[in-house]
Amino acid sequence: MKHTIGKLFLAFLLWIPTCCAFAQPTLIFPDYLDEQGDTVGVKLKVVNFENIVSTQFSIHWNPEVLKFKAVSGFAIPMTSSENFGTPLVESGILTFSWLDMALNGYTLADSTNLFTIVFDVIGSMGDTSTVRFSDTPTIKEIADTTFTAIPTVYQDGRVEVIAPNSIADPVNAPFSIRECYPNPFKERTQVQLYIARATNAHISITNTQGQTVWEDNRYFNAGDQTFSLKKEIFPATGTYYLRLQSNEFSVTQKLILVQ
Repeated sequence: MKHTIGKLFLAFLLWIPTCCAFAQPTLIFPDYLDEQGDTVGVKLKVVNFENIVSTQFSIHWNPEVLKFKAVSGFAIPMTSSENFGTPLVESGILTFSWLDMALNGYTLADSTNLFTIVFDVIGSMGDTSTVRFSDTPTIKEIADTTFTAIPTVYQDGRVEVIAPNSIADPVNAPFSIRECYPNPFKERTQVQLYIARATNAHISITNTQGQTVWEDNRYFNAGDQTFSLKKEIFPATGTYYLRLQSNEFSVTQKLILVQ
């Protein structure tokens, strides 16, 4: 009996790291396409944001492409004056630090926007800027109600400056991806489309190396359409690109599968 209890206890200890890894918080900046002179709101999305009592990190970007304007859209109690350090924004650096003073911990639904950084797009056509997490000057650290730093996944985003009028008006465009939700996702994501005219389209999903991991051909009726993509068609967690193409259009959407 003692040996059985000992084995069960050992199994429990071995199980704990796996459980913690599965619930690893993930912070993600999506990619954006915007014209020079536009204003872009870069959203910080969270996944597995569970019982979090504190978080801090630095955010870097290219100040020749993006000019900091403001932060907004807070999903948890915080203010721009108390939680964000702005002295270095002219150099492309913003710091963030937050603490739940009640120490109860906050939990947010997957794909919630923790906050939004608003930029003026000042770069020229073809310029790009990553919006990335950094340890400088404020180190990256997240703690939960165990009051210890926990492993976290940070995924950088990018803003690309495109030619005027290259973003099609969804109302008049022959085809557009309105939204993939949730994104990031764990089990499945719903792809919401608008199609002006019924058409056959080729659907493909590629990884970051450009390798096709899944493809299909489908006929779409005109109007709003929705279809699901399940995690089973993706070989592993990570970043992928969904592409829909016909004789009239080609559109691409970034997808992120997380644990």
